[in-house]
Amino acid sequence: MAANPFRAFLNEVPEAAYFSHRDKARSPAQNRFFDQQFQSVQNKYLGELGRMFNTGEGDPGQFSEADFYDQYFAPGGGASSDWMNQPQRRASASRFTPPIRSNYNTPSQNPFASFGF
Repeated sequence: MAANPFRAFLNEVPEAAYFSHRDKARSPAQNRFFDQQFQSVQNKYLGELGRMFNTGEGDPGQFSEADFYDQYFAPGGGASSDWMNQPQRRASASRFTPPIRSNYNTPSQNPFASFGF
């Protein structure tokens, strides 16, 4: 199979490689999440290149950013784990929910009990 002549473009413009993958079989919520993750994922690519240089494993000259995105967005790749491990949006929900005064199984404390109510 002949090499795709446009593959070099994806290596020259990493945003094109990234955004060509981010919406493959993904929900709108996942698309919004990955729209904001480009810099983080690009840093992971740079970290992988640094690991290759430091350990001598792999050939950094042959490992392009487009190749990294192919692996990252593959089923079971880094995108799946990043999506599943994102912070929950409900983490600060306590600001919007009323506090619970007592447990449901305990009798309520009546502040007016001393007045006979």
